[in-house]
Amino acid sequence: KRRGAVGHYGAVIACVDGKWLPATIKLAKSLLSKSAIDLHSRPGSVRRFRPSGCAVTEEMISDLVFVSCGLHAVKDILVVKHWDCGDHGGSASFSSPEEELEIYLGDLRRSKEILPGMINATIVKVMAVEPPEPVAVNLQTLLEQGLRVRYAVFCPKDLQSPSPQPEDCYPLMLK
Repeated sequence: KRRGAVGHYGAVIACVDGKWLPATIKLAKSLLSKSAIDLHSRPGSVRRFRPSGCAVTEEMISDLVFVSCGLHAVKDILVVKHWDCGDHGGSASFSSPEEELEIYLGDLRRSKEILPGMINATIVKVMAVEPPEPVAVNLQTLLEQGLRVRYAVFCPKDLQSPSPQPEDCYPLMLK
C-alpha cells in the first residue's frame, strides 16, 4: 500500500502574487532540500493567521494537513512573505521601507506563534474522522515526530530601491 512520497515533498505557504512564485519555489526547493513542493497560497496568506482563525486560513490549513502532510508525508514547511504585498496596500502604504519590513516580520512572528497549534489541531480533527490509511499513517507519524516550519520574508537588497523585483531581493529568515 502507498504511504505517501516520504521525503520527496516540502510545502510552502505564500501569497498568490505570481511575480514572486518562481523565487518562492526556488527558495523552498533549496532550503527544504526537496524535489517537489506543495504550494498553498491565498491573497496575503501569512497576514491572515489569527488566534481565532478565519475561513481562508482554516481552508488553507486543512488543505495543508490533508494533502501535504497526509498524502505527501510533508514534514518541512516554509512560510514566505514578499515585499510590496498588495494585501497590505503595497509598499506605498508604508511610511518607510523599515516600517514595511517590521510589519512583514510581525506577520511572520505571529504566524510562528499560531501556525504549529493550528496544524496540530487540524491533524487531530482529521484523525477523528477516520481518514484513508495512508493519510492516517502519515499524520500519526507527524504527530509523533513533529513538523519543521521555517519563516522567511523576501527583502530588497537595497531598502531604498523604489520598486524592487524578486531578483533584487534576498530571503531574510526569521529566527
